[in-house]
Amino acid sequence: MVLADSHAHLLDDFFEKDLEEVVERAKNIGVEYINNCLELTDNEEIEEGLELTKKYDSIFLSAGVHPFNAKDWNNGLEELLSIFPKDKLIAIGEIGIDPTYDVHLEIQKETFRKQIQIAKRKGLPIIIHCRYSFEEVYQILKEESFPLQGVLHTFSGTWKEAERFLDIGFYISFSGVLTYSKKAKEVALKTPFDRILIETDSPYLAPIPYKGQRNEPSYILRTVEELSRLKGSPIEKTAEITTENFISLFLKEQ
Repeated sequence: MVLADSHAHLLDDFFEKDLEEVVERAKNIGVEYINNCLELTDNEEIEEGLELTKKYDSIFLSAGVHPFNAKDWNNGLEELLSIFPKDKLIAIGEIGIDPTYDVHLEIQKETFRKQIQIAKRKGLPIIIHCRYSFEEVYQILKEESFPLQGVLHTFSGTWKEAERFLDIGFYISFSGVLTYSKKAKEVALKTPFDRILIETDSPYLAPIPYKGQRNEPSYILRTVEELSRLKGSPIEKTAEITTENFISLFLKEQ
């Protein structure tokens, strides 16, 4: 059984002491693909992320300016993307809009737009962080005529909101929240299987029975089990489909 964790933050301080063991545990349960998300305004994190890809074949990278850091955007950041190996940089993200933080929404929107335009130029999909801002994100995507696919990471909206993004070619990703959120379960049940990704968002959003603890890529198995239950699908088939979806979105040009 091959699994893909479509969104993780392996360079978080929570993994400082045992990252090697964390990656090994993931490998032991069949996680052969991990998308490690990097903050494009953090040069040290970028360097460490590039080193990870040299050490582990299973680790790929996405890079972007998170909406919480939108005020730190500068035009030189796009140049940083040129140092990433083409076979390892698989997306621009996570990017998006989040009104829960103290960065002005207009700054977040402008930074989001600029990164959509970079994704267009690079021919890369985008990973969207969207909280309480589904309408704003949707309208910007439409206005920018984004021709590529992407994913709504750790989707937290309703089925009606999910449906709009599915209609324009996006994937919906579920984290460990799926194991305890009624709303997430309802959306997952209705989302076509070929548009679903799974993720851990490690070290955050651990699934039951680890809720409240540090999350890690090996825990993705709990989310796969819950998705299998909801879909009435054997766990091996769920793993196969969601891994194929990961490859289709992020690695089809590799």
